[in-house]
Amino acid sequence: MSINNLIFNGGFETGDLTGWDSFNTTISGENHTGDFSARFGAGVAPAYLSQTVPASEGQSYEFLVSLSKSTTANSPYIFLQVIFRDAFDNFLGYGLDAQVDFGALPIITNDTWLEVYLTTSPAPAGTTQAEVLISKPSSALNTPAVFVDDVSLLEAEDVGATGPTGAPGPTGATGPTGVPGPTGPTGPTGPTGLTGATGPTGAPGPTGTTGPTGVTGPTGIQGPPGGATGATGPTGPTGPTGAGVTGPTGPTGPPGITGPTGPTGPTGPSGITGPTGPGIGQIVGSQSTDGAIVIDPDTETTILTVNVDTIEGQTLKIDSMAQVFNFSLDPGAYQYSLEYRLYRNDDLLTTFFVTGAGTAGATPDVFTELPNLTWLDSDQGTGTQTYTVRLFADLASNTNVSTFTAGTRSINIIVFE
Repeated sequence: MSINNLIFNGGFETGDLTGWDSFNTTISGENHTGDFSARFGAGVAPAYLSQTVPASEGQSYEFLVSLSKSTTANSPYIFLQVIFRDAFDNFLGYGLDAQVDFGALPIITNDTWLEVYLTTSPAPAGTTQAEVLISKPSSALNTPAVFVDDVSLLEAEDVGATGPTGAPGPTGATGPTGVPGPTGPTGPTGPTGLTGATGPTGAPGPTGTTGPTGVTGPTGIQGPPGGATGATGPTGPTGPTGAGVTGPTGPTGPPGITGPTGPTGPTGPSGITGPTGPGIGQIVGSQSTDGAIVIDPDTETTILTVNVDTIEGQTLKIDSMAQVFNFSLDPGAYQYSLEYRLYRNDDLLTTFFVTGAGTAGATPDVFTELPNLTWLDSDQGTGTQTYTVRLFADLASNTNVSTFTAGTRSINIIVFE
């Protein structure tokens, strides 16, 4: 089995940045091996190193890099990425998207380095190239310089059987809980329990006053002396009922004993579970395009837009790149300055400048910039956020430049923590 390192000048032993695209990066005499290393500038400004190499679909790669810092101040986050693309530079996915935590780097005066060894995921179908990107985001004023050395992307040929799986790493933090689903409908009411026994009848009220006696009927005809007693005459009509007042109703008797409770009705079906919120490392928004956009001088021009649904407390990691062509107007000296701006909705999150100068030839020349911008965004709240990358060319800062044109560009947003 042979091992092939795809990175050119990974130890910077040419004494310069040959083979690399870079920003805010210089060559240093500090080294992990050999005589040189690359140095990310100290302080606020971001910095990066980028190199694109051939890659094959289905292939996994070993990524190696050694890192150190210049002072005792806390080192910044360092992002380590391997980005797979097709033959047309279209973004296909991340083979590696890792970070070195804040304050994790050793200090160079002790001649100590953090040696990083990582394995990419297999390259997706259609992969023809891989971009290796090492970057530092915008940081604090006292951020130390960072030294980068011995960068490798190793490809194994005729790989043998897979070795045993290593011990699992620590489990990442749990993503925020998704919004609860709606409550299911209430189940039917159970049958009514038995009626309790009737309480005892209350005591009778007092008897009302007796009405007057009715008129006495007429006396029957008297029989002859000594004869039998004549028949009793008919009973006279009943006299009218007296109008006595009805006595008050007696008090209500005490309630009877409550009957036993009926059985509980069956539980209604559970409601639908709400969707799970996005977890750490999940891509929540992206855009990739190669349609040309002309950047008018003194006019802020939007070149990338993506909408993202966010949850309170999330931190998002935003990676973007844009290929910009600068066309010289006439032969002779030229100078250009182009400002990149990242917005959330209409709030400016960060900005940085790309500048260049030189001498154009006898015919108009084309100069290409390929900057990368990485940013961590938090405190955006719950809702839908619109992220845009905009370019601004200050006419007063450009000499002998006819136009700026944005070409291939992309933005990817993932849940960071």
